[in-house]
Amino acid sequence: MISREELEKRVTARKREMEEQSTKLSGFRQKIVDFIGDVKSRSVIYNLIKNLPLWKELEKLIEDSTD
Repeated sequence: MISREELEKRVTARKREMEEQSTKLSGFRQKIVDFIGDVKSRSVIYNLIKNLPLWKELEKLIEDSTD
């Protein structure tokens, strides 16, 4: 049986890991949002890629996460 102290250490460590992962994910998400905004501001490039399935998925992911 695991002691309460050991369990608390594990929980604390896992919380720290989750916070770090959340911070990394937020940073990555912001970079994607910035990238999409940059591409949309460049009309020639945007017109070339706006119908690509991958681009549509990226926009959908960003829209879904802001709701």
